[in-house]
Amino acid sequence: MSSFGVTAVRWNSELTEVSDCFVHVIEALPDGRLVLTEGTSYAAQDLASVVAGGEEAWVVTANDAGALELRAPLLVSGHGEALYTSPECTLFDLPTY
Repeated sequence: MSSFGVTAVRWNSELTEVSDCFVHVIEALPDGRLVLTEGTSYAAQDLASVVAGGEEAWVVTANDAGALELRAPLLVSGHGEALYTSPECTLFDLPTY
């Protein structure tokens, strides 16, 4: 099973739903640090399908020391079409691209 990290988003024209996500594969180094592979843009619906299929995706930010933090898992709506997160860390916390 792969884990994916989302580091930036694009919103639809109404700013109500994510249309695209900038996604990286999360890799763990032998010393336990996490690194992200080079990212690519995914349609939000495609990423929702990946998550609904059992893969993990996380909102990823860097802390003050520059280390990666997996902030919140991405969840999928009941119909498997839209992404959302917990209220503590939302997709609104990410930059746009």
